[in-house]
Amino acid sequence: MLGLGFHFLLCLGLTALLLLVYNGNLEKDAARTTTGHAYLPTERWKFQNKSFSKRITENKCFLPALNPWDPSILKYLNPQSALNKTCKPTYPVRSYFIKNTLRVNTTMGSNEHCFYRCVISIHDHLLQQGQWIKINETSGNEVNCDVTEVKCKMNETDSYHFAHVNLVEKKRGKIGPNPVANDVYLIILDSVSSNTFRRAFQSTKQYLEQEHSAVFFPYLNRVGVNSRPNNYGFLLNERAEDLPASPWNPFSGEGLDRVICNRSVMEYNYIGKDFQKTGYRTMIDTDWFYSLFESPNCTGFGMIPTDHYIHTYELIVDSDSPEGDKNLSRNIHKGACVEPHHRPIKTLQQFANLYPNEPKFSITSFVMLGHDDTNNVFRGDKDFKRFFEDMSDKLKNSYLIFLSDHGLRFGEITESAIGKIEENNPFLMVSVPQKLRMNNDFMTQLRENAKKLVTHYDIYATLLEIGKNNHGWTESTLFSTSAFTTTGRKLKGSSLFHPLSEPRDCHSLLIPFQYCICQRKQWEVQNRELALQVGQMMVQRINQDVMNSPYSSVCHQLVLNQESGYRVIQFEPKEDVKEIYLIQIEVVSGAKYQGYAGIKDGHLRLYTTTFPRMNTYAKQAWCIPEQFLRHYCLCQK
Repeated sequence: MLGLGFHFLLCLGLTALLLLVYNGNLEKDAARTTTGHAYLPTERWKFQNKSFSKRITENKCFLPALNPWDPSILKYLNPQSALNKTCKPTYPVRSYFIKNTLRVNTTMGSNEHCFYRCVISIHDHLLQQGQWIKINETSGNEVNCDVTEVKCKMNETDSYHFAHVNLVEKKRGKIGPNPVANDVYLIILDSVSSNTFRRAFQSTKQYLEQEHSAVFFPYLNRVGVNSRPNNYGFLLNERAEDLPASPWNPFSGEGLDRVICNRSVMEYNYIGKDFQKTGYRTMIDTDWFYSLFESPNCTGFGMIPTDHYIHTYELIVDSDSPEGDKNLSRNIHKGACVEPHHRPIKTLQQFANLYPNEPKFSITSFVMLGHDDTNNVFRGDKDFKRFFEDMSDKLKNSYLIFLSDHGLRFGEITESAIGKIEENNPFLMVSVPQKLRMNNDFMTQLRENAKKLVTHYDIYATLLEIGKNNHGWTESTLFSTSAFTTTGRKLKGSSLFHPLSEPRDCHSLLIPFQYCICQRKQWEVQNRELALQVGQMMVQRINQDVMNSPYSSVCHQLVLNQESGYRVIQFEPKEDVKEIYLIQIEVVSGAKYQGYAGIKDGHLRLYTTTFPRMNTYAKQAWCIPEQFLRHYCLCQK
């Protein structure tokens, strides 16, 4: 007992020490970002800022200054829970590549025979698996595809099963590249907020800032509920979601989600096409079986969009994929201790070293690291820092756009005031080639823009400008005296390299009000009658949406919990809307939702029209396919 108690106290002390070290490292960073901005207090939602008038009569953005280690969220943070996870390999990896030659160590005797086959993408939802080819035990086999599956047999029984990504150079296209164009690496960490990045990726952030003059943008605001609509923003220059009426602004237009979902995104201004038109080599890679635009049931690209499309690897390795092999997944991840983010890091590094005389554009999306648990992100810091260190020479002559689509969307932390803002505030970090790091006008403008509210539309405009103009930029190019414009395309955002358009508030930047990180004076009130009245309106709307769907016969009608689970946040009124509220509710089955309501001319109005569930829903919505309705469905047993 004494030994167990000692070890418990030791672990507790180490965790406290780690929190203190992290918090201490962030004090200066937090101090820099709070100047001129308003703090959202941690114990209540009461907003304190002397610059507020009694009534808000105009759109103005007061940016939050959040402490990544705020005392109100410490109970949700446990870095050690992720850092202490260990894995001991139990499945020896016997297949490997030397350049493009595949070899296998057949250590189990002469009766074992090994084979390989290529796995090739046809489009997002369809792959082609080649014929099994026997591997030469002496010389190996030259393989001319990016994704390879390996299987060995002994007496008709599988003795080995693994898969590899090994990029094979493609022939040069018809368009010759500009010899001085720079590489562009777009890296996405799914569900990682600005605060989460500052908490969990401290070493990576510090390395990029100190060694590559990277600039951190604390105030990126999501424009959609989950990955796909935000991907539309920074990869297509398209708005997926409606701009609904709010207590502060009128309805501003419908989104194109349903339209784009059913068509190939290649029919739109997908940013990768702009790089391909100027001779860039291209790659898309993810660590999840859904690609960038198809989740849960959309067309996606509808074709192979790049020179290297590594989607097929996850289709056969991800155990949740319809084509996935659970044994293969277990061999790779648990057996060989390959975490989901390890393989794409290695693949991106290989791509960076291909085509030495041609510029490269890549999109690499890491979903699994942060999607379900904010603490799990801590595990990636060491790996990503090492990756960027290994890529140091490449980064000196490359553009790095390192970002997230949104913050964590589920869990108890999202029910807190700070956690709710984190959900709407994904991280963004930008590094540029040395020639621009030495351009004082450029760096001054970039750092100035980092103090402002920005969106994924601004990232699209930035990428477009890089694709069109980067080969002509020098240490003396002026950026602060003009804005980036282009013909034949109406940009929804502004390039981050020039003065940004004004005003910069959620309405002017096409951010749906329910995601807006701009702060308004607010406080919590006790009003059970209002909570139940608005809650019934929300539940009625949810149930009606289910009734109007093909799944009304398999989903229960939800029932409002009238005894507990509700919360009422009141906002400072607008002249024509006397009372404005955010209502959080819970239904009897445990699902949690929130919605905005207001009282205008004596009438109560519910402004929110869709209600993303605040806690996880997969176990209760198992009976219907992946779609937004799963936020509402309680499956009948």
